[in-house]
Amino acid sequence: MLLRRTRFEASDVYGYNSDVGGSGTLNTEPLQKTDRLSDRISLLLVVAVCFLALVPMYIWGIPLGADLDAHFRFVQPFYDEVAGGDRWPGWLAESNNGFGDARFRFYPPLMFWVMSAGRWLAGDWYTGYLLAFSLFSIVGCLGVYFWAREYTSSRIAVLAAAIFAFMPYHVTQFYQASLLLEFSASAFLPFCFLFLDRLMRKRGLTAWNIAGLAVSFSLVVYTHVPTTIIAGISLGLFALLSTDWRHHKRGLLFALMAMILALVLSSPFWYTVVTELEWVNAGHKVTSEHYIYTNNFLFSPFTPPGLNTWFGGLVAALTIGLAFPAIFVRPDRATIGCSPGVSNFGPAAIVAVFAFLMTTELSRPIWAIVPKLADIQFPFRWLSIPTVVLCPLIAVSVCHWAGRIKHKQFAAWHLPIVLIFAISLGYTIYELVIKSDFLDREAFAARIEQTRRGPSFSDWLPVGAAELKDLKPMAGPIDAGTREVISADVQSHRRRFHLAAGEPTDVRIRTYYYPLWRASITTPLGTRPAQTKMAQDGTLLVEVPAENCEISIVFAD
Repeated sequence: MLLRRTRFEASDVYGYNSDVGGSGTLNTEPLQKTDRLSDRISLLLVVAVCFLALVPMYIWGIPLGADLDAHFRFVQPFYDEVAGGDRWPGWLAESNNGFGDARFRFYPPLMFWVMSAGRWLAGDWYTGYLLAFSLFSIVGCLGVYFWAREYTSSRIAVLAAAIFAFMPYHVTQFYQASLLLEFSASAFLPFCFLFLDRLMRKRGLTAWNIAGLAVSFSLVVYTHVPTTIIAGISLGLFALLSTDWRHHKRGLLFALMAMILALVLSSPFWYTVVTELEWVNAGHKVTSEHYIYTNNFLFSPFTPPGLNTWFGGLVAALTIGLAFPAIFVRPDRATIGCSPGVSNFGPAAIVAVFAFLMTTELSRPIWAIVPKLADIQFPFRWLSIPTVVLCPLIAVSVCHWAGRIKHKQFAAWHLPIVLIFAISLGYTIYELVIKSDFLDREAFAARIEQTRRGPSFSDWLPVGAAELKDLKPMAGPIDAGTREVISADVQSHRRRFHLAAGEPTDVRIRTYYYPLWRASITTPLGTRPAQTKMAQDGTLLVEVPAENCEISIVFAD
């Protein structure tokens, strides 16, 4: 391997003694029982830490971030469709004041399924939200615990999970910005690295680990597209760094097999995105300079000033502050009082450094060359990688410095190292968590109800369609000109209208045109397909004959 790593057995921890130089001996015999006991309670401790990180939400209410309204503009009609029997809705009918949009087809559904399940179990969105994101938080912390446990003791693995719960970008996703899709996807990233790490070792070439990597990465795909791209690149780099090129190259082949399997498992989602992206604005252009990646690099003199880049730079600096103690731990020596050294996490550290660089101008050539990378839009999203991969390394380094203090091997010049860590952690908890804006149950219910039927991002409108404010006004679900509308039955994915006889014409339907809308006409002579087309403003037109007829329009996904 590029960096030597050793599987650290649980019994190795508590019998470790070290001198100043870092050498030491192991005395595991008396302490195996203690570590087994720790293993039994460690998972409960991890769950407790997750709840601790979410205590502000339980006490003060739902964090109000910039994206909260957008998510509930989506998930409320999504839940209505699921509750009505449509497990994977294809058209968001109520948005844009009833003209709809195609977001359901391009947003991964997993988080919305989980939120809908929480709503169904709890009976209201407020409690359902608490349930859903408590679950995502627990899953992510457990993933970090299990990965760290591959190389460290249970107590250090618990510490790694606790660090993950309070990593600056992780709490920013949840408390500050309501980047709920990213937060949810981050729950599965540790499992991706865990199973990939196992495959890179000879004894890890098992069907279980292949399936674990495949399922974990497919869950990322089903949760957030930008995180999928970032994770794919980072996992590839991690695999290359972790490979023992002399004795064990087969791990790369098995990892590739797992990723192919992941793409197969997630194909019901990404196949739709790939085949239909050209039908919406997002497949053709960036609709706002705000979403162009070159305008969002961190620490860049060429980046226009804005809240995103300033705040992203702060979060990146806090992340570096938490990782600061690890910089001063010698990777070639055992750490004091804990595991055999930070070199076990060398590949993860390199991946973290790469991810940090991807947030800056230094990575501009990579962004320009790698296909689809520009669609990530915000380079700060790369902070999700160090948020995960640095946690075991930070936990080991914290244990190291605690050991130095305990064994009185702490010099005066070491104090800034510990202070930077403490200040970064304290600032993160106080400013990014406690000082967030919160909505109590009543305010939350009122706010999310107001989001319904609102305008969508123009990215999800069909190519050539006008935004809601520019549409030709409509008084009802259909504009049939001089034709009398005898009856109308409007549902989210189908419409049915009965028209009296009159002049043949193109009737205008209160919905945006999309190629999957299919129309049929029923007259006294029978039923036949009807032609659909786009009006000048992007709404749906259906050609009807002069006879008394019934128009049936179905979204055929």
